[in-house]
Amino acid sequence: MTEHTETSGFGGVLSDYVGMTDDELDTELRQLELARRTIDARLAAVTTVAEGRAVFAADGHRSMKAYLRATLNCSGAHASRVRRRARAAAELRGVGEAWLDGHIGSDQVDAVAKRHANPRVRDQLPESMPMLLEHAEHLEHDDFEAVLTRWEMFADLDGAFDESDASLRERDACVTASESGLEVHAHGGDALRAVQMESIFERFVEAEFRKDSDARSSDIDPLPRTAAQRRADALVELFGAAEAAATAGLVSVTPAPVVNILFDAATFGETMHRHGLSGSTDPLGVGPVDILDRRCSTSSGVALHPDQALSAALDGHVRRVVLDSKSVVIDHGLRQRLFTGASRDAARLTTTSCHHSGCRIPGRWCDVDHLQPALHGGPTDQHNAGLLCSWHNRHKHRRSFGSRRACIGRVFTLRSDGTPLLAAGQRTPEWTDPDPPG
Repeated sequence: MTEHTETSGFGGVLSDYVGMTDDELDTELRQLELARRTIDARLAAVTTVAEGRAVFAADGHRSMKAYLRATLNCSGAHASRVRRRARAAAELRGVGEAWLDGHIGSDQVDAVAKRHANPRVRDQLPESMPMLLEHAEHLEHDDFEAVLTRWEMFADLDGAFDESDASLRERDACVTASESGLEVHAHGGDALRAVQMESIFERFVEAEFRKDSDARSSDIDPLPRTAAQRRADALVELFGAAEAAATAGLVSVTPAPVVNILFDAATFGETMHRHGLSGSTDPLGVGPVDILDRRCSTSSGVALHPDQALSAALDGHVRRVVLDSKSVVIDHGLRQRLFTGASRDAARLTTTSCHHSGCRIPGRWCDVDHLQPALHGGPTDQHNAGLLCSWHNRHKHRRSFGSRRACIGRVFTLRSDGTPLLAAGQRTPEWTDPDPPG
């Protein structure tokens, strides 16, 4: 880290940074993050030893949590988080080492520690940790959290859905109008219905976003409405569309599917076989699959029980999509110059957001991008497809950036010199292709 010579408090530190170049600021940020990870890991280590010795009892504290709360002057929630981190790092091989070396962050440790605290899946974690640590290093945080959610679901398939029946019984909704405006509240129901409703609402939100985008003269002009205002106006439009459909007598017409359920091939085959719909547990011939490659969720990332997903698919309310171990849609073999139609839809199902590091623009709003440019022989298929929001798609071409898929399935953005955009402490991943895209 940079040595600071100013002694005038925070203002002096700001002055130090104001004088730095962009590259120096980036380096400083990364070094500070790595230092924070080291400190957090050492805090976990000392917590483990102190709790083992019952150090908290010397000053009359009744528990380690109370001792941490007093000694660190922190909230109870933070004290509990420190203890969970300490236990996970001490009991799960590789977690503490990767954390101390800076390859994974404290947020990733928190995500693992949350599953380690679940007694129904704790014993299964050690076997999966090597692969989970690879995902923790090379996936963005939200995507790693989704991997852990899927892992936890398949490790405890029944327990993961224990609350589903209660949620269905206790479902409720109300729409209230008052002098101050509209209030809408709803809760409960089942996950699949919730995702269907969310998908419908998001279509109307996107339409409002398109209106605002079309109304401005250039990309740098501010949008006329805030995101919150567009969501509110989208809800008004949705209710108006429902009223128009009711007036026209169309309320009983089944809408087109708006939800896609993503199965890994093995889970799909096993679920079909369990319900007598297939003579083989592996109708697609993919063989055994590791629990980390299991997947049964909506394309927006909501985990579903395989039985629930299969029932919905058979009823025709959703579209099932079967993926291989690299999250590539199986049997979409259309080849053409541009991603359109089924090929475009399939590419958008492989990820929930723009693949540029740090961008969370939803995949349904993104452009489908060739990882290896078509101009250089890149095929128009799912293995060569990525998603970029319109801004990052333009940025990629302005800066001559590229894209490349890692073996874990994630697509990375490459700078013009071929180096990937990596987080602090992240090592270069193993690539699916032996040579970088042209």
